[in-house]
Amino acid sequence: MKVHCTPIWSMDNPRSTINIDPFTPIDPQDMPYLPEEKYDLNNTLAVKVQFPGCDKPKLVHARFHRPNSEHQELYRTLITKHMSLLSLFMPVDKNEFFWVENQAELDANGMLMRFLLSITEPVDYSAKYAILYGIPFKDNKNNKETMYPVVRKDGDYYKAIGHCLVYNSEGFFSDYTPSQEEIF
Repeated sequence: MKVHCTPIWSMDNPRSTINIDPFTPIDPQDMPYLPEEKYDLNNTLAVKVQFPGCDKPKLVHARFHRPNSEHQELYRTLITKHMSLLSLFMPVDKNEFFWVENQAELDANGMLMRFLLSITEPVDYSAKYAILYGIPFKDNKNNKETMYPVVRKDGDYYKAIGHCLVYNSEGFFSDYTPSQEEIF
């Protein structure tokens, strides 16, 4: 099957765009300080990123997190996994992490975005990936979440390997300059 659409290509050498080891849980020292009196709240870790092709930085949800939970290693592993996937398409700097205390307010005004990649195979940092930006689709549950197919170059062909969910895609891509359509 051939598809004509606008792609968002993965970055060349994505490992150079992230200052977190993608193979070990993020070190607690790499996370911003959270005062102890805030530990009993449900906090959201966010990161400021500059998506290639966009004029302004975006605030992206990194992970829901409970700093006093007994599941610290799991939370840090999930944060690392999410940031490693994110780094395929945009630079991620651990110095840009920050805590969000009132996530509902930022979600409501569209400032805090979700950009979640879900792929069906292990990441190959030397491979070329594309989000098929020209083929958005939605599920029946939430009209604010837009999904896009994700493909990996496999020889002369492309293999569908997952999807990218973007919450508030209109806001996320509001200043995005799309590339030319290509054949997949």
